[in-house]
Amino acid sequence: MTAEQVVAGLVFAVTFVMVLSDRVDRTIVAMSGAAEMVGMGTLMGFYSQEEALQAIDFNTLGLLLGIMIWPFYWRRLVSSSTPPSSRASSPTEVRGCC
Repeated sequence: MTAEQVVAGLVFAVTFVMVLSDRVDRTIVAMSGAAEMVGMGTLMGFYSQEEALQAIDFNTLGLLLGIMIWPFYWRRLVSSSTPPSSRASSPTEVRGCC
């Protein structure tokens, strides 16, 4: 294994463990891991910033963004179309507050 492979593997492993531990928001961990990978790649000469930008698959990013936005939009759409009187109240719901 080369030094580049070891560094890339370590960055990936640390990022993966942080995502699984769920101590920090996944989005922050993923963005930090990606930035660290690009930074280490540029510092160690894996690739240039231009090569890193060319490696981004914007179709996949668009798909992931849509997957994240759709449930939020759907929940708002469904909750706004259901009249308040027909919504089932949960047993833990506190009424009369605020």
